[in-house]
Amino acid sequence: METSSPHPEGGSNAITSQNKPTAPGIPEPEANPPEPPLTFAEAVKRSPYSLLTELHEQALHNYRETAPEPFLAELALSSAVIRWWTSWQPIAMERAFEAGAGLDEVAAAMGSTKEQVLERWSDWAGEQSQLIIGGRPAVDPDVLDTIRARLADQL
Repeated sequence: METSSPHPEGGSNAITSQNKPTAPGIPEPEANPPEPPLTFAEAVKRSPYSLLTELHEQALHNYRETAPEPFLAELALSSAVIRWWTSWQPIAMERAFEAGAGLDEVAAAMGSTKEQVLERWSDWAGEQSQLIIGGRPAVDPDVLDTIRARLADQL
């Protein structure tokens, strides 16, 4: 299918599947990428790193599309990335707290309030302290207690 549109310098610019416009600084998509998922259920089956790579490709090249599938794929991929990352954020919070970051700093990094961060981390820490792996808690209870005490003073 071929469409024509006025070219900025005059004349016309035929756009076909072989002759798509390119934006400056945006690389062309890979030649044979995997078929993009069109639903959340399909997307969450992919590895987290694959999701990020595929979402990057979809977001870079969707401006060329007119069919709904590329946009559905972008939505499916971004929703799966959000689900994945949301489940891993408390781990990043834990690492930041262990490294000495304060509640204000973590809240600013997340775009959340201190209260939201504390609630989210506390819920995660409570679950992790009940999780036993190889006969030991998933997270050292002494580390959790130290962080809890430090954070309580920062509200």
